Amino acid sequence: MQIRKSFIVFVLIFLLFPYISIAQDSESSSYKVQMGNFNFTAGEKSSTSYTLTDTAGELSPGQSSSGSYTIKAGFQYVNTIAPFTFSLSNSIINFGTLSPQTPQTDTTNITVTSGAAFGYQVTSQENHQLESVGYPGTVFIDDVVGDNADITHTNQGDWLLSTTYGMGYTLSNITGTDAVFTSGYRSFADESCVESPVVVMSRNGVTSTSEVQVGYKVNISNVQESGQYQNVVTYVATGTF
Repeated sequence: MQIRKSFIVFVLIFLLFPYISIAQDSESSSYKVQMGNFNFTAGEKSSTSYTLTDTAGELSPGQSSSGSYTIKAGFQYVNTIAPFTFSLSNSIINFGTLSPQTPQTDTTNITVTSGAAFGYQVTSQENHQLESVGYPGTVFIDDVVGDNADITHTNQGDWLLSTTYGMGYTLSNITGTDAVFTSGYRSFADESCVESPVVVMSRNGVTSTSEVQVGYKVNISNVQESGQYQNVVTYVATGTF
């Protein structure tokens, strides 16, 4: 099984125009800034006794509300101290030779650093179930459904019995508390079955280092077709700015 990693980085470019305030939409093939607010001064100022980050020139900043709405208006320049980074400890999982009713396991550690004001998330999705190299499209190792037939790509359940077959994963926190679940197993969202990617790791705020371990598990029955099997699991990290 191969694992691909990818990440999304948003780059915001602010231009400074003296005594002019401009609001407009800016976009390219990789980003869109809606109603960008370009003020007459914004940034970080410092001396031996203070450090200040500010934005000046905004109209009506602050919170306004009524019985039916709440508006939080204004923009504050934020000098991030945590760049957006995303890494996997390994890109290939090799379960080796499988024996019936003898589960095999392996792990991948996901590490994220994010200065994004509204946090980040990491999603996962497999391209298809573990597929026989010799019989593509016809022979698979099914995704696990669990001891109680309640495991899906969005719901975790128990997988303790050696007579429960398939492939699945579990999560554990190494640094932080960003794993979306830490007990039981789930199956991966299956792209070939039109299942959308599922969040496996997230935080609503800045993190200097968050690390989650993905624990893979596979178990086969004595009637499973012999041969090599493979699939691709893709992880995508997205910062929310």
